Amino acid sequence: MACPFSCAFVKSFLESIWCFLLIHWAATKYICFELLYKHNVLDTSKIPKRTGQVAIVTGGSRGIGGIVVRKMLECDMHVIIGCRNVQSGNAFVQKLRRDGVTTGQPGVLELDLTSLESVRKFANEILNRNVPIHVLVNNAGIMMCPHSITEDGFESQFQVNYLSHFLLTYLLMPRLQQGATESEFSRVVNVSSSAHFAATKIDLNDIPNPASYDPYRPYAHSKFLQVASSNFWNSKLKSEGAPVIMVSVHPGMIDTGLYENVFYYKLFSYITKYIFKTTEQGGDAVAFPAISPAVKNTDGGLFYANSEQCEPNELTKDLALQQRIWERSLSWAGLEQD
Repeated sequence: MACPFSCAFVKSFLESIWCFLLIHWAATKYICFELLYKHNVLDTSKIPKRTGQVAIVTGGSRGIGGIVVRKMLECDMHVIIGCRNVQSGNAFVQKLRRDGVTTGQPGVLELDLTSLESVRKFANEILNRNVPIHVLVNNAGIMMCPHSITEDGFESQFQVNYLSHFLLTYLLMPRLQQGATESEFSRVVNVSSSAHFAATKIDLNDIPNPASYDPYRPYAHSKFLQVASSNFWNSKLKSEGAPVIMVSVHPGMIDTGLYENVFYYKLFSYITKYIFKTTEQGGDAVAFPAISPAVKNTDGGLFYANSEQCEPNELTKDLALQQRIWERSLSWAGLEQD
């Protein structure tokens, strides 16, 4: 009788278990870090106003993204929220106004990251306004969800977390360069995760649509790609003399709706509410590299956590791998090789 478990199945299963363990090792490490070290609050009353500056935040109608939007409005910025449900986005803006955030100019545009066509439409609407962009925060994401394939034929975590944001950044880069000044470069902030440390083996042929699926590896890989791509892109911009910096950030272990697909989260929710960071604190961590004057033009390519520079996964620094990711990303997104 033939064995029901092939070598390929066993190998995939063991890799899944290993990735699961690595993700939770990294999460535990950062939870300990967050418990031991004081949270760095981003007080917008101490940040110079950014009147006239334009920011774009994906997934900015709730959670961490919503906090980032609020802090930008408090700095008197024009903030464009990209979200799937425009009605919910408008309701969020109205709530901010009711809550007393009267400064800044908010706006909402439809953006469905499961569709590259939606990304292009969103980008074109912004480009047609012919205004410079000063900050882009690629925040929206999904985590450890059931297997699904987007209309473009990619695994959903890969496309939503990484590829759609890659395409959006590429399309908006001319406006980002226009938004820069000699004293202050424009900024791109990619919201990654400590889970990127779990990516120890990168197969660019398998990542866009894995031959076998588990919810952990695609998430870790998508967050790894964000960091590695940020590093390469920032170096490329610097070598070209382009006035834009790109960074990645771990917002912290945050009690948000992202965990709705994590089965054990609900079991231990009475504990996590005491050890996880709040949404407000996660917003601080993401908003810091986006709008803080403490971030300089020379700080591109960094990985942040708790508003401080941290060392990312060593594999993200592999220059040859960065180059391959760049080339494949252009191909995946339907862009011509640069």
